[in-house]
Amino acid sequence: MARLGSLQILPITTKSFTESWLLILKHNLYMAGALHVSTSKESGCNIILSADDELIQIAKKEGIDATNIESEPETALASS
Repeated sequence: MARLGSLQILPITTKSFTESWLLILKHNLYMAGALHVSTSKESGCNIILSADDELIQIAKKEGIDATNIESEPETALASS
């Protein structure tokens, strides 16, 4: 995906780290998921592809489109 320009590796900024703590308190999720959502929001990411249903629901609540790559592979492929 990186060679196709569809994947971007981003640093964890102080802003996304702080936002992660707020997401943990708001949604009671793990730090990894919170970092995923906060970094996506900060970077302007328009979709998250994941197999974690909880992360998908929280991303949607936070205004990010999200698709389950296991249960909706066709949608995930169309999104990438």
